[in-house]
Amino acid sequence: MSELKLFTLNTTQELIGKVVADEGNAIVLEQLLWVRPVQTGPNEYGLQLDQFSLANPDGKLRVFKHAITSEVVEIPDGLQKAYTRQTSSIEIVSSLPGM
Repeated sequence: MSELKLFTLNTTQELIGKVVADEGNAIVLEQLLWVRPVQTGPNEYGLQLDQFSLANPDGKLRVFKHAITSEVVEIPDGLQKAYTRQTSSIEIVSSLPGM
């Protein structure tokens, strides 16, 4: 089932992760990352992906659906590539020198 989801919790945290199971009232995710804004310069901001659970960075986490306030329908390509770079050993071809 490994589907990538980007959603916002009722705490306003944005999370991205791979869905491995749907349990009705909850979804089980792995490689869950927190998407957070970071200042990159004066009046300039970017996104940073951090581990959502420092105690369980590679394990599966259950997120209860009642805590989800929104879900992105189409995840931006750049965010998908950043997630792949951070969660796997796959090298994105466009990031190699000379490409």
